[in-house]
Formats: sequence, C-alpha cells, structure tokens
Amino acid sequence: MDKDIAQAADSGAWLEFIKLDIANLQSASTRYTICKVPFMLRNEKSDAFSPQTVSIGPLHSPKGRPKENLKAMQEHKLSYMLSLLERTRNETDALEACGKATLVLYEEVRNCYEEIEHSKHELARMLLVDGCFILELFLRYYINDLRPDDPVLLNPRIISVVRRDLALLENQIPFIVLEDLFRVIQDHSDIALPELNDLAFYFFKLDRSRKERKSCHLLDLIHYCYSPGSERKHTTTKGEWKVMQCATKLSYYGIKFARSDIENNPKKKGIEVGNDSKKDLFDLEFEKGTLKIRQLCMENSLFQNLIAMEQCLHGRENYMASYGLLMDFLVDSSKDVEFLVNKGIIPHNFGDYEEVAHLFNNIGKQVLVRDFYFAGITEQVDKYCKTSWWLRYVQSLLRDYLANPWMATSVAAAIILLVATSLQTVYSVLSYYHD
Repeated sequence: MDKDIAQAADSGAWLEFIKLDIANLQSASTRYTICKVPFMLRNEKSDAFSPQTVSIGPLHSPKGRPKENLKAMQEHKLSYMLSLLERTRNETDALEACGKATLVLYEEVRNCYEEIEHSKHELARMLLVDGCFILELFLRYYINDLRPDDPVLLNPRIISVVRRDLALLENQIPFIVLEDLFRVIQDHSDIALPELNDLAFYFFKLDRSRKERKSCHLLDLIHYCYSPGSERKHTTTKGEWKVMQCATKLSYYGIKFARSDIENNPKKKGIEVGNDSKKDLFDLEFEKGTLKIRQLCMENSLFQNLIAMEQCLHGRENYMASYGLLMDFLVDSSKDVEFLVNKGIIPHNFGDYEEVAHLFNNIGKQVLVRDFYFAGITEQVDKYCKTSWWLRYVQSLLRDYLANPWMATSVAAAIILLVATSLQTVYSVLSYYHD
C-alpha cells in the first residue's frame, strides 16, 4: 500500500487513496444494523444489553468457550432445530437447503455487523442454528400442539427471559436470514404455516394491525410497532426546545398528571402494544392543566435497547429517545419517580426508584436527540406555568396550610378572627363618625 502511494505521488493521484478510504468509511457507517452498544449509552448497570439465557448471532458468541449462563440453551437450540427439520418431508434435504441459504447470504449478513471474528462457515453454522431455533420457538409459541414437555415454553420465567434476550440490539441476526430459512421450511413442508411476521407479532405481543414494512431484525420490528402511527404524530422540533420542570415542581404549579391509556390493568407486563391507537405509548396530551401520559408498559432493558438502536442505526427517528428525554425532564430525583409511579405512569416493576432516576438522567446526558418529538407538549406546559402563576400560590396554600386538619382548623380560626377584628374596627370607625 505504501509503495503504491509513493508511486502515485509523482502523478498527483495520491489523494485518490484518501478519497477511496473516505468512501469506504461513509458506506460502512450507514450499513451497520447490528452493533455493539457504545460505552456512553451504557448505564452503570450494563447488563441491560447482554443476554441472560440465550445468545443469538456472533456478538455474544465468541470463538472460544461460551459464557456459563448461556451454555444451557446451546443444547436446546440444536433440539429445536431438529424438531423444525423433522416436520419437513425430508429433514436431510431441508437441512442442506437451509445450509445453502445461509452460505449464500454470507456477504450481505457480514455487512450488517460492525465487527465479526468468525469465518464464513462458522458464521453460516451459527446463523443456521440460531435462525432455526427462533423459527421453532415462534411456531411452538403460536401452536399449542407443538409444545408438549417443552422446558422453555412451559416455564413462564424462562420464556420471559428468552423474549427479553431476543429483543437486545447486540443479540440479533438479520431478518433476511429468518425469512430465507422460513421460506425453505415452507417449501419442504406439507402443511400450511403462518406468516413469519404473524409469528413474530404473536411471540412479542405486538400490534398486528400495523402495515408491514421491511425490518432489519426483530428489535427493528418491535421498534416499528411501538412507533406512533402517522395519524398520531406530534410536530417535531429541531434545535432548541423548552425544558420542563420536574414532575414534583410542576405539581406545585397546579399541573396534574394522569395516565392517558384507557385500559388500567397493572397486571400486564412485558412487551405489549395495544391494538387501539389511543393506547399508543406516544399518546400524550396537555389539556386544561392536566398532562396525560401513557404508562411505560415495557421492560427496562427493552426501553434501553430501543433507544440504543435509534442512536446507532442510520436514519432512525428518535421516538424512544424523545420519550426518554421527556422523562429526564420530569425526573430529577427518586422523589419524582415515586410521584410518577403513584400516578401509574411508571410501572412499579420498572426498577428501584434511585436506579430509574439514574437511568433517565443518564439518557438526558448521553443521548443525542435530533428531532424532539414532544417539543409541542413542553411548549404548552411552559406557557401554562408562566400564564397561570397564581395557581402556584393556591397550590402552596392548599399543600402547606390546609393539608393537615389541625393546621386547616388553625388557619380557619385565624381567618375568622381576622374578619371579626376587621368588622369590629369598621364598626368602631363608623360609630365614631356617626356620633
């Protein structure tokens, strides 16, 4: 390379090498869809981005020994793949066809990862096993008859952790791998199988009414289903926007907080998006002094991974990051978290109050929001606080003097005494002039 540059220097073409490097750098920076979460986005509790039970893809499957907590699922992966192939007309033919499909995709898949240390055949084997495992898992979850004596699906705790692991940014394989493998299985099967998107929606409990679009991987599919529909989009703002006070301070200004979703069922957990657009996570509104916010009905790790995906993938809109920034405005300390938990906006199982406060504050410091989705809401709240300043004093009176019954009695007695004294003074003055 150095020799080539030296030879090209005399002809004035040496800058072409730099231009080529820049071109390669620009193309690489926009094609990655699966990458390591940057250090600055990791909270101190960084396990939000690491799998607990099952590793998918090369980023958490090093060439050496697998991590201890991930070993148990390796055998289940092979068992699931075998079950998937056994339901085809000829499992050997189906296996060979699946193997060829993963090899053909090597270059396209390789370009999806920011870093990878596996050879072509090592990566193809990994994609084959992991892809078949996911497909069989989806099918067993969708069809009850396929899950007898299943140690994964029959244990609610394990399936919850597996669902969490499959929604991690670093724990993905390209969606095209699942599509091509599923197409092979369909071609070698004598029975009609559901559509792949339907299987994924059902497994993650996503909104199946959304129109289909091309997804990079499973987390991208989840992000799309959580994103607001076009009919519910707020006006985004680039650049500067109003910064709101924290929740407890806003309450001093007379602002009330309420959940905007219709369904009020605290028992529902996990990844869930309502079919009704009124249950949209981004269904926020400020009206007549009341800030209505949809409950953050997702797991802590999913929330962080959706934000990380927006920050890492080129061209993604900052919906989750905007929600995180809004919560950073509302949360200054654990007292604000407790306040929002009591209002039903942050679920009780989202985490310890101190940890949740640290999470949102860390998002505010480390996450870059180019287009703030809730700029209009913060503008309305700021305007209300400035024009309704008198409510602050009414709220202060109610909070500081009338909340306690004994204090309220004392205040009432003082007011009565003041009024009586004033009346007596007026009466004395009138009597003096009358005489």
